[in-house]
Amino acid sequence: MLSVALRARLRLRVRGREGFIDTSAMVNTGFETETPQLLLPLKLVSVLGLWPPPLEAQLLEFGTTGGHGSNERFLTSLGYS
Repeated sequence: MLSVALRARLRLRVRGREGFIDTSAMVNTGFETETPQLLLPLKLVSVLGLWPPPLEAQLLEFGTTGGHGSNERFLTSLGYS
């Protein structure tokens, strides 16, 4: 079966701040989560003004088939459309 990456256009804004950034995201990666999640590259997080992480961010550690990793989790910082 042929698998095709599906991308969607997103408009991201940081809550409590002016402006937004238009970007795209892959929406059919094959991974499932209990809650909606959006993984952003560090450069985009920096442009949004969320790096270094705000105090409300959580550091999550996880295991994958490729080894252990960690990511910052921003619970309420972003809005999208």
